[in-house]
Amino acid sequence: MKNTKPDPEEARQAAVLKQKADAYVAGMEGEGKGINFDRVPTDRLLIVEALNDWSAGALGEGGSVHFTYSGADPTCATVSELQEMLGRVHRSPALLYPVTGFLLSPDGEVLRYQPLDASYRMTAHSDGSRASAINVAEAKHVSDTDACLQLWLFCATEDCVAYLEHQMDSYGLHLEKEEDASVRRLISGFLQDQFSIGQVRNAIWRSVRHAAALSKRQFFNNAKAAKTIPKQIDKVLTEALGDSSFQAYDRVAATPVGALLMLFRQKFGINDTMPGVRVREALDADAALAPAQEETGDEGDTQGDGLPERVLLRGTLYFSRQYTELDRIALSCIEGVQLDSEAPEWDDAGEIGSIDFTVSDLYAFDGRSFFQAVLGLLNSRPPSIDEVTQRAPSTPEDKWAREAAYRELVFEALQAVGVTPASARQMSWANQYPIDLDELVAMIQGIPFPSGLTAMRVDYARIDGNYSQHKDVIAAGNYTFDFPETSFEPAGDDRAIAASVLAGDAEHLATILATAAARTIRCESEADQAGLLEKVAQKLLNMARETQARATTKPLRTPESD
Repeated sequence: MKNTKPDPEEARQAAVLKQKADAYVAGMEGEGKGINFDRVPTDRLLIVEALNDWSAGALGEGGSVHFTYSGADPTCATVSELQEMLGRVHRSPALLYPVTGFLLSPDGEVLRYQPLDASYRMTAHSDGSRASAINVAEAKHVSDTDACLQLWLFCATEDCVAYLEHQMDSYGLHLEKEEDASVRRLISGFLQDQFSIGQVRNAIWRSVRHAAALSKRQFFNNAKAAKTIPKQIDKVLTEALGDSSFQAYDRVAATPVGALLMLFRQKFGINDTMPGVRVREALDADAALAPAQEETGDEGDTQGDGLPERVLLRGTLYFSRQYTELDRIALSCIEGVQLDSEAPEWDDAGEIGSIDFTVSDLYAFDGRSFFQAVLGLLNSRPPSIDEVTQRAPSTPEDKWAREAAYRELVFEALQAVGVTPASARQMSWANQYPIDLDELVAMIQGIPFPSGLTAMRVDYARIDGNYSQHKDVIAAGNYTFDFPETSFEPAGDDRAIAASVLAGDAEHLATILATAAARTIRCESEADQAGLLEKVAQKLLNMARETQARATTKPLRTPESD
């Protein structure tokens, strides 16, 4: 008889997965987690609007939506298009976030998700309403014609590829990876200027029929015949250049229009008979309708009621024994930083020095400039365009594949000159995307060049109409502690935190943190307070044991494990 007794380890992992997934979703939906959709670029807003329309408004109502590709009513024409769209709306700041499809990394430490299996919810606007976010997206005019044109071009190319795959399936033909990439390049190039989606369908139909006929000839087979398809498409469309009679074929029922192309049709009048040149004209016409005061991109951030956004970030940098060239470079890469002094003010022993600073943005750190400067210090160079092209041999317009390839090359370049994997990973990300300012402390620890930067206090506040956000943390070494400095009293302060981390004095550090944790629990009854503190202490002890058990059994981390 089969043993149906549950596996304790599987049950434990399931519990950990649920705990981490619930915490992630709760973190995305907590108070003050909305974003100002007025600041989101138009091309990303178009994706959100299209996905909401496809879901019949479910996203705007707070529903969880699973997106699809191909089939009778697809969100996107191909899996490549769906992966691209989900990637664009999930990158920081995340406009959509997963609520299902989670799994744990092999070591059980990191929560991951499977994008194509997940369901998603939409992040709320800064007023806390998802409906407001949709209203912003629907009302916004084009602010970056090139970005919106590239969005249309990508979706139009994938739509044509879906038609190509449908036609090839009818004859048992299949493209290898190399031909697949080639045909995407061809289609994208022809759509961008001269031809419409419907006319490219015409060329595809002719080319597949030609390949099907070849496959039946002596010394030919399906594989050889399929290899001729990209060249035949190129031949048909090249010969049709300037031919106004070249027909646009209608859409077939087997390849219904996806969410993005449907939105382009309904919002801008862009249909399957319009080449890229006319698509640009339609987008330019919409951009011309934008009111003079309507701002674009990240500029001129205002709330819907006209109240300007106010941001304040102040903090303190802590240095141990030295203030080096690497430290100066790091500070020079914080855009708009105002330092209260040119050098640290040291304590009487000359052990810990500090510089107070202010800056207008939590994401003011210029990771690209820092990366280039670090390579200069370590006598290395950034990846070249040719190296990126070799690593990402996809279409030149495939911006996201090239960015991923560039991140990989950056990671490898940094590791080659001695940067630790953790710091190299963080720097490769910061080279392209914004990071919180306090993350600089842990990142700089892994660079093989002298640095005195040991800790950083960041006290950040943002007020945007009725929306506010606050962050008050200290990063020290590889740790980050989410306590205001006053919580450490009387056991210590930020300088004591920095000194304890520097000296590896876990006992003193634990005393300061225990004081901070205890001060967050207040009660009129000391007996009740003591009882709760005891239970919290026991829970923390249990968590520590579980963490230690995982640490002793998990495999060594590698870059590929992230």
